[in-house]
Amino acid sequence: MNPSMIQGIENNIVRIQKAFDDCQIKEINIYNQAFLIQDRPLLKTANMHPVTKYELPLVIPFKGDISGRAICLLDTFDKEIQNSEKAIFQSLYTEGMNILLGQYFTELERASELTSLIGAPKIINMEKAHQLIEFSQDKMNYQMGYTLISNFREFDCRIYFILDHTKEHKA
Repeated sequence: MNPSMIQGIENNIVRIQKAFDDCQIKEINIYNQAFLIQDRPLLKTANMHPVTKYELPLVIPFKGDISGRAICLLDTFDKEIQNSEKAIFQSLYTEGMNILLGQYFTELERASELTSLIGAPKIINMEKAHQLIEFSQDKMNYQMGYTLISNFREFDCRIYFILDHTKEHKA
């Protein structure tokens, strides 16, 4: 690769990092039933920690000028969710992440003119979550953290952005 191509790739990475930084959503209200509050800022990461058996994995694909997927992990360690609450809770978690990422990509487009459309969120099994994270180690990855608060309970959430493609540079 010639030096000008390397410089172009480096500039694109810096531009994407700045755009991602500028668009962080600090807090959202999910239909007055729950809140998502950011507790860890967005960081570029080279080390994606494995999914634990206590986490509920959700994947949300996105395509456009920036393409890839978001892997959302809700930690249920030491939390009790009654069987009668599971369907509602899972729906609230899924919808909350969908709203959060929708707002995030709307802000990203406004701030940087990089467009991405998010796809339908999908709960995935542990094996699929492990595979997605394992095969993402050589891509451009970011992570941030939120706390989901509902019914006086708090759940930690990790969100990984795995970028497969950006407008000016393929990862």
